Amino acid sequence: MKNKLLKRVIYTVVPLLLIVLAAFGTTAFFQAARAGEATARLNKKLPEQVSLGEKINLFLALDLPWGQDLQETIYNPAEGFIPCGEASSSSSSSFNLKHRQKIILIPIKSYRTGKLNPGSITLKIARPFYEDGPRSTTLKVELPDINIEALKIADRNALPLADEMQMPPPEKKGYYLGAAAIIIILLLAVFCLYRRSLRNRVAPVLKPWEIALQELDELHNEAVSGNKPLVWCVARLSDIIRDYLSSRFNWPVTTQTTEEFFASLKRRRLPLNQSQIHYLEDFMSAADLIKFANIKPSCEDLENAMERARELIAETAEHHNMDNTGNNADIQLDPSQIQEVKK
Repeated sequence: MKNKLLKRVIYTVVPLLLIVLAAFGTTAFFQAARAGEATARLNKKLPEQVSLGEKINLFLALDLPWGQDLQETIYNPAEGFIPCGEASSSSSSSFNLKHRQKIILIPIKSYRTGKLNPGSITLKIARPFYEDGPRSTTLKVELPDINIEALKIADRNALPLADEMQMPPPEKKGYYLGAAAIIIILLLAVFCLYRRSLRNRVAPVLKPWEIALQELDELHNEAVSGNKPLVWCVARLSDIIRDYLSSRFNWPVTTQTTEEFFASLKRRRLPLNQSQIHYLEDFMSAADLIKFANIKPSCEDLENAMERARELIAETAEHHNMDNTGNNADIQLDPSQIQEVKK
């Protein structure tokens, strides 16, 4: 009976005690997390006197409430000191119900002599459970002065500065921006000059006979190379002659049929002699026979017609003195071909 009663007491009291302890611990944790303030101090005393370039380790002890955490450690060096390594932190073995402790190590070096102040250390701390203030805060730890003495060069072979001290590189963003601005200005100036030169550039205006002669050269190359059939070359020659007469004499021959063209030759007063008129009549008639009667011209006929077209253009250009003389170089067709067309 007594054993049963004892077991009941144990099974009842022990869980209650565990619950009370858990509740007490949880309450203490959240109180420390919400209301606790972080503190930082030098954990080890700095030496009063060190040699120039000698490595100095800054040890800080940071007491953090359990609900807070260290985000970043920033060393703010004063003139005469530089960091010679990355800051590191580690958890201390000491335990406290309200806070935990972190040990922070920052290595620095001096590059000047005399009694100098190393600067300060800024600690950024996150407080996610803090209700009565901001979610993050900063702590600033001021460092005491240190007496830096000069090295005795005779007792040493080398200075311990050049191998580890690295001055931060100068900012070059301004130089890059200035160079980019100068390049952009130069490109804009070149573009403006190029646009102005295009506006001032006057395209050469070719005379009608110059255009016709160029087109005849192109037609000759096509005929010689064999890229185009002779029937196409004859039709192209007819178009070249019509375009030239239209632009040279303001004569709408390009829109006229062959019959209308022949009629206008008799009505219009053109500076053409009889040989030139006969050439035009014979060539246009032969061109119609080739185009519509399926008569195939020879290479000699095409060459003679193009040569006579050159003579016509040269004789009717502005610089040429017109007269009423000239030779007739017509396209000749075989009599059998003409008789076949008449039938």
